[in-house]
Amino acid sequence: MTQTFLSVKKLFINLADVIRLTQARIKTLQRKFLDVMFAMALIIGDNIHMDYSLTEHARNALQKRGIPLAWVEQTVNTPEVTENDAMDPDLEHRLARIPEFENRVLRVVVNDKVQPSRIITAFFDRRVKIP
Repeated sequence: MTQTFLSVKKLFINLADVIRLTQARIKTLQRKFLDVMFAMALIIGDNIHMDYSLTEHARNALQKRGIPLAWVEQTVNTPEVTENDAMDPDLEHRLARIPEFENRVLRVVVNDKVQPSRIITAFFDRRVKIP
């Protein structure tokens, strides 16, 4: 009985290790896929209809957070809510629900005082709900 229990316990420990390794591989593949998709979106967006420039921080944030450029453009061009930045009068926050992402609210911070307008950052804001 004890030997069987130890064998089963060892089997579960090995299975847990395999699951952890598989999850790590999946995350690596997801990151690589997002890197490729982000690069393609930047090429298409910059060459076709992007009236905004992205700061280096914004490019890195979109890539890291897996936010497609199309969602950023949608939010910038047709925001549901706009807010002035509390610290910098040159910045405006544009917010929109993203139906493809469970209606979570995307916040895009834009500087419209420069030409072309500059996207500073973008992130999903869990604190905000748009009715």
